[in-house]
Amino acid sequence: MGDTIRDAVQVPPQVVRLREKGQFTVPAKIRKSMGIQEDDLLTVFQWGNSFIAVPGELVVQEEARAIVKLMKEKGITLEDLLVGLEEERAAIYEERYGDKA
Repeated sequence: MGDTIRDAVQVPPQVVRLREKGQFTVPAKIRKSMGIQEDDLLTVFQWGNSFIAVPGELVVQEEARAIVKLMKEKGITLEDLLVGLEEERAAIYEERYGDKA
């Protein structure tokens, strides 16, 4: 898998029109690619100026809310986690392969 959004895109972006009550149609190519059918559930959440729709109902939503709350209480940002993640990845790589990544 690639490192950019462009690398992850399987169906080219498509423009849709927002309808009454905030509804829009997920384009057929995307539905087919993801196996989404009529009456399937989607979980939608905001990420900055974007929103993400994930097929199905996320069963970890309550846990995610608790983590976000704890992060806010402790003053931990997403950037802090990403820095820590990179450091941890490098440590695991060095442990497994005896070499720095």
